[in-house]
Amino acid sequence: PCQATYSLNIYQSPTWQIACWLSRGRLKCAKGEQLISQGDRDAEYMYVVCEGKATVEVDGKVVSHLSPGTVVGELALMYEQPRAATVTAESESGLTVWALNRQAFQRLRKAAQGN
Repeated sequence: PCQATYSLNIYQSPTWQIACWLSRGRLKCAKGEQLISQGDRDAEYMYVVCEGKATVEVDGKVVSHLSPGTVVGELALMYEQPRAATVTAESESGLTVWALNRQAFQRLRKAAQGN
């Protein structure tokens, strides 16, 4: 599986409230490694791509490519459904993402809705 590269120090971040929600921190996936597997029912995180690129496949067919700034995995958290696609690191240098857990994601959604 993808490996955590370091823990986020929330007190050094100007956006510490969001940073503290990034509970799993920063993850690094090697080229060819899957970040998300289609059909996985244990979705607990969504991800924001920091560095590198990834391929998105549905039923074995490439449907998209992800680059820095792209969010992936949020649908499974929003709708409590199995993962809709497989996401695989495609860059030679791998893929680096920030991971946001379900609880933090729900808190951010409520805040955005003014609740």
